Parts: sequence; structure tokens; C-alpha cells
Amino acid sequence: MNKKKVLLIVDNRVEYLLSHRYSLISEARRLGYEVHATTLTDGNVDKLIDNGILFHPISKKRRTGSVIDEFVLLLNLFKIFRTVKPTLIHNITIRSILYGGFLSCFRRKCSIVNSFTGLGYIFTDDKFIVNLLRRIVGVFLKYTLIINGAGNIFQNRDDYNLFVGNGWVASNKNIIIRGSGVNLNKFNCINKKFNEVVILYPARLIEHKGIYEFIEAARIVHNDFPDVKFMVAGDIDTDNPTAIDSKILNEWRKLEFIDFLGHRDDMPSIFNNASIVCLPTYREGMPKSLIEAAASGCALISTDVPGCREIVEDGVNGFLVPPRDPIALAEAMCKLITDKKRCKEMGMMARKTAEKEYSVENIVSLTLSFYEEVLNSSSTK
Repeated sequence: MNKKKVLLIVDNRVEYLLSHRYSLISEARRLGYEVHATTLTDGNVDKLIDNGILFHPISKKRRTGSVIDEFVLLLNLFKIFRTVKPTLIHNITIRSILYGGFLSCFRRKCSIVNSFTGLGYIFTDDKFIVNLLRRIVGVFLKYTLIINGAGNIFQNRDDYNLFVGNGWVASNKNIIIRGSGVNLNKFNCINKKFNEVVILYPARLIEHKGIYEFIEAARIVHNDFPDVKFMVAGDIDTDNPTAIDSKILNEWRKLEFIDFLGHRDDMPSIFNNASIVCLPTYREGMPKSLIEAAASGCALISTDVPGCREIVEDGVNGFLVPPRDPIALAEAMCKLITDKKRCKEMGMMARKTAEKEYSVENIVSLTLSFYEEVLNSSSTK
């Protein structure tokens, strides 16, 4: 008789369970998994419960950075491990991997899958204390990931090479799965508008997503092309140490040529109103916003960094520019503003990229197959 498969997903944010994991959860349940989920930060869980997700709250507040709060969080997570008794734990994001990896050392009968969806500010910041933290995290990852025999999902080749090259993970249980996928029916270019040039920044308002560079590039472009519209779809992320100050945002709101939309739940419509999507980030796993923009037929402008260079083919479906370079960013914008035919062609090529590489059905299938591989390898020990 087959043992019941109990899956526990440990993610960083409540909202990501719906926006990034819901298709995975639904298909896992259809295949017979009992699926539980928890997150390391607090949030509105009503939609999760309405969609039948077995959610276990372990955090009652947003992230504070307090050592005591983090210890309580770790203790609560351990209680969930003991209550749910999962056969498979899927840790998503570095913080979840660190905590889940440590606790799984005390629960050796369960299989582990880790998803490195982005390495966070400790891998993009050059400050001394952050460099020191990066070394500590590397040592801790090496100990926990190898000792618990975890299977690891990387979203891009750069991160895969970094972890395997440094010996932070075992070399035989890793796979590259490019992102969480996109619903190609929901995000489409059927009603795409190309009448005017609209440039969209679709991300959180944090330094390492390149919001400062985007604003500066918009200022430069506006001087020569005052009719071009700019939109910013995203909020300040108070959990992130590189979040912009609300006073700075209030100053930016005075710029008449930029429309600050805040967080939006109607992103398919927002993408359909944009001709160009710009994400000048410093490093990514596989940016979902770029995948959704590609599926929506937008020309792409991003930085030549891990994650972004996987989806943006320079000169084909968009342009890659150096990170932290608003002048190069503005020049790329101008190339598309002055050549609307090329802009439209790049948008159509981006759609083809999304159809070929990033359908949610394909991503979910690859992930569930990896689950089975990890479970089977654990059962043979």
C-alpha cells in the first residue's frame, strides 16, 4: 500500500502562494498530495482559505529583524513540522531554505526540496557586513543542504553554477526550472494597444529592483520625449532593507509624467496597456514580472544580470543594459520609442519566448516530476 504523500510548502510571503504557487498546489492536490502551506511573514490569508489551501499561520507580524522574533518564528515552524508530519517539505526563498533546512536536520524521515527563487540583497550588496553575512550563509547552506540530502531547484544557470561551484550543494540532486510559469491565457496580447508609448516598471519599490535607475532614466527620456508615459506598478516593501523611504516616494509622485499605481491585482490589463516593460534589477532568480510581460507581448528592457539574461535576448525580444546605469537604460528606452515597428516586433518575439519556455503547465509538470525523483531517491536509502 502506497504511503500518503503529505507536502508542506514553506514560502516567504502569503501573497506568493496565490500568485506564484497556486497552480502547483492545485495540480499536486489533483495527483493525490495532501498539501499544507505556511509563510514566514504575516498577511491576509482569506483568499488562501477560500481556495481550499490548508494554511498554518506561524507569524503574527511583518518582519522586524529582531533575534527574539526570528527565534519564535523558528520554534513555530518546528511545531508545524511536528503537527503536519510531511513526507516532503518544499522550502522557497533563501530565508525559508535556511530555517527549513536547519529544522529538517531534526526530522530525517522527510524529503526536502529547496527552490532558490532569488538570492536577495545579501548577494547584491557589497557592504562589509553583508559580505560577511554572505560567507556565513554559504557555510550554513553547505552544512544543512548536503547533510539533509535536499533536492534543489535553481531558476537560472548563474545561481546553479554559483552553488555547485562553491560546494554549497551536492552535485547530483539539482535541477534548473525557470521560474513559476505564466498562464498564457490570462496574460496575452489579444487586446494589445500600440497607439502610444507606455513604459512600465512592475516591481516592488526597493533599491535592488532598480527603481532609482528607472526614475532617473524616465527623467532623461522625458526631456526629449515629453509625450511618453511612464507607469510604476508596485508598493514599498517594508520587509526589505533596501526599501525606498516614503518621503522619497511622495517627492516622486509630484512628477506629472509618471503614474504611480501602487500594488495592482489587475496586472494582465496593466501589461496590455504597456508597450515596453522595464526591470533594471541588480539580480534575480527568474523575474515573474518579465515572464508575464513577455506573455503580454511587451518589448523588454532589463539588466544583464542573473535571471534577466535568461529571458531577455538582447536585440531580439528586448534589450539588456548594465546594472546601476540609468543613462544606458534611457538609451535603450529611446531606441524603442523612436522605432515603434521594432518595439512591436520585439513584443511579439517576447510572446513566442513565453509560449516556448514559460507556460505554467510545463513548469508545474517539471516541479512535480522533481518531487517524485526526490521522494524515490529518499525511499531507496
